[in-house]
Amino acid sequence: MESISGDRLQTLLQTILQCRTPDEASQFLKREAKDGAEICFDAVDWEQLRSDIGQRDLKFPFIGWGTRTLHFGKCDFGDGDVTFAGTFQGAVVFQDAHFGSGTLSFAGSSFDVFKFKGGSFSGQGKVLFNGARFYNNAEIQIQDLGEKRLSFAPSKKPGQADSCCVMQGPKFHFQIKASTGTSISFREAILNVGDLLLDFAGASNLSQVDFTKTEWRSGNVCVNGLRLGFPDHEGTKNYLRFTDANFEEVRRLRFDGLGMVSGHMIFAFTRFPERAITELNFSDLGPGEVVFKQAHFPGILEFSQKDGEVFTSELSFRGSTFKGPLFINGLKFGPVPNLVGTEFQKHLSLTDVEFGSQMTSKQKRQEPNRGAKLQRIKELAEANKDHGLALTCHAEEMRFNRFRRKGVGGFLADTLDLIYECTSNYGQSIALPMLWLIFTWAGFGLIYRYVFDSIESPLLFSFAWTFPFLPAAGVLRLIGFRNIFEDAEPALYALMAAQGLIAIALIFLIGLGFRNRFRI
Repeated sequence: MESISGDRLQTLLQTILQCRTPDEASQFLKREAKDGAEICFDAVDWEQLRSDIGQRDLKFPFIGWGTRTLHFGKCDFGDGDVTFAGTFQGAVVFQDAHFGSGTLSFAGSSFDVFKFKGGSFSGQGKVLFNGARFYNNAEIQIQDLGEKRLSFAPSKKPGQADSCCVMQGPKFHFQIKASTGTSISFREAILNVGDLLLDFAGASNLSQVDFTKTEWRSGNVCVNGLRLGFPDHEGTKNYLRFTDANFEEVRRLRFDGLGMVSGHMIFAFTRFPERAITELNFSDLGPGEVVFKQAHFPGILEFSQKDGEVFTSELSFRGSTFKGPLFINGLKFGPVPNLVGTEFQKHLSLTDVEFGSQMTSKQKRQEPNRGAKLQRIKELAEANKDHGLALTCHAEEMRFNRFRRKGVGGFLADTLDLIYECTSNYGQSIALPMLWLIFTWAGFGLIYRYVFDSIESPLLFSFAWTFPFLPAAGVLRLIGFRNIFEDAEPALYALMAAQGLIAIALIFLIGLGFRNRFRI
């Protein structure tokens, strides 16, 4: 096999860069390097090459490199733009290469085998794979992306239709180990590979991530560490978009470590796998929203979150359709999930779900549409025979709607509602009305003791009026306290009547608590 490197390659590259047309460059390459040759760029002096051609930017013409193998081992390209686009039927390997300030572009290229391992970047600029096509194995492992913006979006050429990026073949593995860049785009990309891994765990400062209108046709898809880590300041908008993405043909889909400091995760109009389990595992979620507006879930959907984390963002499935089961059990939500307008054809698991975690009463009162969202979850809980969750949602809904009605009637009704909560937590508690009943007995007993001298045993007298249904209480009232009523004051009758009404109400609430607890 012919091998080209050193001074010979330095001269070859200089000539190619100075060719006036791609055809001229292509013809020169055919004469100087046989098809199937190995071209080693390890010893190329890139700064000298810039000096020889008289410009900082290295823009190689778009030519066909045939089946030649290109190896870039520990190359330091320095500062300046590097455009290296073309058609590559042989392997292209970048090993521990370094790029300085400027843009690295493979836009419009076609690769059979592409490997980029351990590369590092510094300074401002972009890394562009716009419109590139990967026909076989591709492995991209970036050691440090620096502040570069990364794009696999469609390529744009004047007078031509946009050409989207295509990944196909048995494997496409992409990994960023470190990055302070803010932007990554796979917009409209077609990912049709057997095994697809996208690992963004090292990208700690992302602000804008775009997977809009992507087509996913892979057997196994794993997206790891996708997190919006850039603070959402005034005038900026952090977003992660999967709008109109299509996962229907994916056999296994897992998002692991989805998170954000603040911002918006948007899966609107997204179509999820038909015959697969979709696993969405979240890490930390700050203020913002996670939106699945009118998304379509024909298969199983499982939500989970890292232990100890709270789903602080507002989760919305408004208008979505679920043909398979949805599991969100065990999650701790801040704002109530929005399931308004959803359609479920199978089971919805809401076991051990909590709402309002780490939210103050003021934040709950100000949460948009909280009442409507609770009402919808209550309906779903009742359909699932989850009586406890239905009661919890009803109680939260009553708290949210309290003191929002106008007029005297509304105020009185809301006051009664407040009393209902304080005395029994909306019928969910047995202990609360019991404690209030004991307090009623002791409180009225003290009043009888210090206000009415004619009552010799005030606590026993109070007991008789607190538990009027007991036979012993009837005997006490009839025999033991007959002399009290001979010269009783009107105030005593009023207190006894009030105590009797309060006691009956509290006894009813105790019974209601037993009924709700044990579904009697």
